[in-house]
Amino acid sequence: MIGILEKYRASFFPGFFGQNLMKKLKEMMIMIYKKKRHLSKLKICIIISWFFVLWHGEVNVFKQAVSRCSWSLWEKWDEGAKPYRMALIGDPQLVDKHTYNRSFILTAFTNFYTDKYMKRNWKYLNSELHPLSLIFLGDLLDGGRDLEMKSWIKEYKRFDDVFFQPPGVKVISTLPGNHDIGFSDGVTLKRLNRFRAYFGESSSSYVLGNHTFVLLDTISLSNTINTQVSEYTKQLLNDLNNTYDKDFPRILLSHVPLFRPANTPCGPNREKNTSIKLERGYQYQNVILSSISTHVLEIVRPIAVFSGDDHDFCEVEQTIKKYGVTIIERSIKSFSMAMGISQPGVQLVSQYYTLYFMKDILEITVQFSGGLQTLFGNQHTHHIQLSLSDPALKGSPPNIAYLIHFLSQNLMNDTRKNLFIKDDTVRPGILVLINNEDWELNDEKHYILQPKDEITFISTLHGG
Repeated sequence: MIGILEKYRASFFPGFFGQNLMKKLKEMMIMIYKKKRHLSKLKICIIISWFFVLWHGEVNVFKQAVSRCSWSLWEKWDEGAKPYRMALIGDPQLVDKHTYNRSFILTAFTNFYTDKYMKRNWKYLNSELHPLSLIFLGDLLDGGRDLEMKSWIKEYKRFDDVFFQPPGVKVISTLPGNHDIGFSDGVTLKRLNRFRAYFGESSSSYVLGNHTFVLLDTISLSNTINTQVSEYTKQLLNDLNNTYDKDFPRILLSHVPLFRPANTPCGPNREKNTSIKLERGYQYQNVILSSISTHVLEIVRPIAVFSGDDHDFCEVEQTIKKYGVTIIERSIKSFSMAMGISQPGVQLVSQYYTLYFMKDILEITVQFSGGLQTLFGNQHTHHIQLSLSDPALKGSPPNIAYLIHFLSQNLMNDTRKNLFIKDDTVRPGILVLINNEDWELNDEKHYILQPKDEITFISTLHGG
C-alpha cells in the first residue's frame, strides 16, 4: 500500500517550528488571556485563527496524512495474526547547492523546507504507525557521487539529522542510488567504498518477519570495467544461489527498476505519464539491463520486488521464465517534496508468514570476515531471526552450537562452509567475537544467544 504524504504546509515563522511548537502556542494563549482587556475581540479572533492555521499546517496536516495509512484500514490478516510491519522509503535525495541553479539564499530556503518536510513526516510515520523496520531504497543524497569529502560528510550528517534513529526500530540505509555512487561504469571504487564506510555494505540480506529481504546493489552489478566494483554483489548472488530456503521467502529490493518492455503500463496510481521510459544518460539509466534483470530474478527467486529511482509509483509484472512464475514489482514514490511529483509517498509493507509466531523469534546479527576485508570493513553481514520453536532445539534455548548448525544449513555455500565450519564447530584459526569479545569456542559454544547479539566469525588464515 502507498501512503501519500501531504505536501501542503503552512509556513510563518521558522522560530515556532519544532518540538516546542505546542509549548509556545500555550504560552502565547496565556499571554492573550492576560491581556484580553486591552485587545479587541477582532484582534483576539485573528490571533487565535492564525495560531490554529499554524498548528494545522505544521502538525495536524502531517499527522492526518500518516493516520490515513493506518494498518487497520487495509490489512486483511486473520484474527489473531501478528504481522511484521515495515516501511520502505524511496529517494529522499537531500537537495544541495548543486541541485538547482539558484542563489545562495534561495538554496538555503529550499534545503531548510525540504528537510523540515521530510523530518516531520519521518517523525509522524514512526509515532503514528510504529513500523518495526524502515528501509531506504537509495538516492539518499542528491550530489553524493560528486561531492568532495568535506561537503559529503556535511551532507551525511544532515541525512542523519533528518532521519533520526527512532527508539527500538531497525533502520537500514545501506542500498545506494545512482546519485550516491553513480551508475554502471560510472561507479568508481572510491565512491563505492566511501558509501560503504558510512552507510554499510551496498548489497546485503536481512531476515525480517520470516522473509529474506535482499538489498541488491544492481548499480554496481552493472559495472563492466572494474570487477572490484561488482565483486561483492556477485558474491552475495552466489551465496543466495546456493542457500535458497523456501521457508524464508525472498523479497528483492533494488534502487533502479528491473527491465520491462517499452511502454509497459504502470497502473492507476501513477501521477505522470503511463510508463517508465527506457532511457539512459550521464550517470543514470531508467531500468536495469534485460540480461542482468533476468539473471538476478533467476538467482534470487523473489516473491515480490520493490524499487525506487523513478520518484513516481509504478506497478508491473515480472516473469521468472526459468521457474514459470510471475511476480509484482512496485517502484515506490519519492519521500521528498522536491522530486517532481505532487504527492510524495511511503510504501508500507505488512507481512505475516505462519511458519513461526513473532514471539518465538530471536533476532541476531552474524558477520563473516577475514584478511583485507577486516581492514576495509567489507564483512559479509546477515541479520537473521532464529525460531525458538525449531524442533532441532528440543525445547532448549539456542546457543552458539545451534547457530553454527543453522548457518551451515541455511546461509553458507560449500566454499564458505569448508572455510569456517568443521563438524559441529568452527575450524582452527577461526576467531569468534560475541559482541566484540573474543571467544575460543571450546565449552563456550554453549553460550546462550541473546536478542540483538552480534556474532562475528573471522578467518585469521584466509581472505574470508
